[in-house]
Amino acid sequence: MHGKIQLTISIKGYILRKNIHAWKFKGGANMLKNLQVEMLKEDVNQKMIADFLKVDVRTVRNKISGKTDFGYPEAVQIRNKFFPNVKLEYLFADEEDKPKKTA
Repeated sequence: MHGKIQLTISIKGYILRKNIHAWKFKGGANMLKNLQVEMLKEDVNQKMIADFLKVDVRTVRNKISGKTDFGYPEAVQIRNKFFPNVKLEYLFADEEDKPKKTA
């Protein structure tokens, strides 16, 4: 399933609006949302990452959606190439890595 959404990001007083296609995956609880946000900010798409890693775009899509995992070497390569100023731990944190609220 997919649909079109508009993303609005405010960076240092500038507002970036971008129409994107939002893909919905089954079991997407472990999606790499930080990676997706940084991809939008830097105008990096899944095909660019796939071409850089020399893999099929479906492989990258599955890894971003949480169906499969990025290996550590892949994560470092992606960060170094596309997001050199972003911490690796932040970029590849999934929903399970976020602290949970306790009552």
